[in-house]
Amino acid sequence: MSFRSGPPSRPWLLGTQLALCAALAASAMLYVHYLAPADSDFCGLRSGCEELRRSELSRAFGRGAFSLPLWALLILLGVLGFSLRR
Repeated sequence: MSFRSGPPSRPWLLGTQLALCAALAASAMLYVHYLAPADSDFCGLRSGCEELRRSELSRAFGRGAFSLPLWALLILLGVLGFSLRR
């Protein structure tokens, strides 16, 4: 297995990887907010996004233990890792 040290040969691949990094950053911000909503300045405690965070829609598969931002982080990391493999 050999690793290339140069930039990706296809511009669309680089664009996709940059978009994945932006999505990872947004998901990480949301996940930190889900862990400590009172300490986060991302969303107010009486706002609409806080009501959604408390609802069943914010959990994967209804009442699951994993929040949607955590699922997004795991999936996006997997896709980014797969794209870097090439």
